[in-house]
Amino acid sequence: MKKINFIIPKCSKEKIIKIIECFDNISYRFLNENVKFEIFSDKLEQDIFFLNNLCKDISYTLEKVEKKNWIKEIKKNDITTETALFIFHQGFRKISTTKNKIIIPASSAFGTGSHESTILIIKSIEKIIKKTKFNLPLDIGTGTGILSFILNIKLKKKIYATDISLDSKNNFQQNKKINKLNNLIFIKSYGMNNIILKKKKFDLIVANLLLNEHKRVIGNICKNIKKKGFYFISGILDTQINYFIVLLRGLNLRLYDSMKLNGWVCLVFIKY
Repeated sequence: MKKINFIIPKCSKEKIIKIIECFDNISYRFLNENVKFEIFSDKLEQDIFFLNNLCKDISYTLEKVEKKNWIKEIKKNDITTETALFIFHQGFRKISTTKNKIIIPASSAFGTGSHESTILIIKSIEKIIKKTKFNLPLDIGTGTGILSFILNIKLKKKIYATDISLDSKNNFQQNKKINKLNNLIFIKSYGMNNIILKKKKFDLIVANLLLNEHKRVIGNICKNIKKKGFYFISGILDTQINYFIVLLRGLNLRLYDSMKLNGWVCLVFIKY
């Protein structure tokens, strides 16, 4: 795998993101008056051809990504992440706190609590559960199970969680046991494509996915949200906000709240 790097002026950020948002593995960060983009690619020739044709004014560099056991590298440092109600760590050291502790060891599934998209959706959940009660929540694309665990601890309700990945299923069950949690139901499914889920109407659905994954499952998800139910969307960039507002308006959901961090955003919709 290689990494494609390029730097552009801040004023060109939104234009470039609209062009390259089809890539699954992109990230960017601000450098004074510029923005640095990184695209991790295992289809190098195809991706460079795409960039050369659509972004003719971009100069880029290539960087070989060193082959490492990244899970082992992450485990070397048990870095904690905190929100108002929770603290997340890998369980390699004792932590003294009055907050709810959740142990998520580094794994091949997504969701340790450190990525902006995860932090945003957790903070959004913490905010809304202070004033709204939920009876039937669903976590789409659960990964390690982190969002399901949060909902389980705070709502004290049965939580449904889905993911198509076998790695996710194994990690979910392991992490559930580590954190001594019950009343969590994992269903191996792509989005809502499961007979058990199709028969239910949920009053809270959370989904921390990349843009293309949201696009593939969003239609079926919205069918299974109760009236006045909530839908949390994270894992998207701030330039993609209007796309979701317009799309979900046509599916009878309106924007209720939003939160941003370092170019990432979490959107909260309510069904009317």
